[in-house]
Formats: sequence, structure tokens, C-alpha cells
Amino acid sequence: MEKLAFRKTRIVVLALVALMVVGITTYVVAVTITGEGSVKKFDGVQVAPPDFACTSSFPDFEDMPEMSVPFTMHGKGRVVIMFQGQFGGFSSTANARAVIRFTIDGNVVGAAGAIANDHGTGSQTFGFNAFSDELEPGPHTAQVLWHTFPAGATSCVEERSLIILHQ
Repeated sequence: MEKLAFRKTRIVVLALVALMVVGITTYVVAVTITGEGSVKKFDGVQVAPPDFACTSSFPDFEDMPEMSVPFTMHGKGRVVIMFQGQFGGFSSTANARAVIRFTIDGNVVGAAGAIANDHGTGSQTFGFNAFSDELEPGPHTAQVLWHTFPAGATSCVEERSLIILHQ
């Protein structure tokens, strides 16, 4: 219980310090989520060149091709989701932003994370990780969803991987 209280206090103090640093007129929203657990297994998928995928979807999220991983929990617990992709390339719209979302069994895990600007002339590798709430034992499926911003832009991903660390 003391550990949890310390974490909440630390979050509030960090948010207040951030507000003092950036000034009164800027609003800072920061949430720190901590977790722990054992990892005994992993499942994953990796897609390598020349395969690539693009999306122009906005604002709805759509499944990122081939970024779905079935896994089985052998006990009640949390999982860690690790995603990495090489974004951009010559098919992306300059200054487009790919926004990533994870789901497990259709439920959103963590928050959506904006990937840095595509520049339309080269590729950059970005990663995004999250961990779930407690899951029941049994089969589950993790999925990467994405969309692009702004409307009308195209974001592309080349080599990519999705890894699930679990019990």
C-alpha cells in the first residue's frame, strides 16, 4: 500500500513541476502507469521487406496488416505488448503522422501513441510499448490498429514486429 501511495504522490509532484516549468498558460496532462509481473513466454510476428502497408484511414482506426498475435495465458496476469516499425518511405505523405493503438480481444490497451512525422523521402524506425490490465487464463489475441493524421494523408510502414511477453 505504501508503494502505491508513493507512486501516486510522485505523479502529482511531477505534474506540478511540469506546470511550473512550462508556465501557467500551458496545460500538461501526464499519466504514469507502473506495473510488474513475471514473464515466462513470448509470442510474436515479424514482417520483413519487401512487404509494406499503407493507410489513409482517418479518424477511424483499422487493423495494421499482419500485426495480430494469438497467445495463451497459463495463469491470471498482465502482458507486455512491444511494437516496432519502420515508417515513412517514398509512399508516405510528407508530415503525415501514424497513430498506433493496441487491442487485446478488441479492448484498447494503454493509450494511442503518435509516431513522429513521416517525411515522405526516407524511413525512420519507431517503437511503442504498453502493458495490459490483468487477463484471465486462456486464449487471447493482440492486435495493432492505426490511422493517419491529418485527413487525406497517407502513412506507410515497412518492416515491423509485434511481440507479446506473457505468463
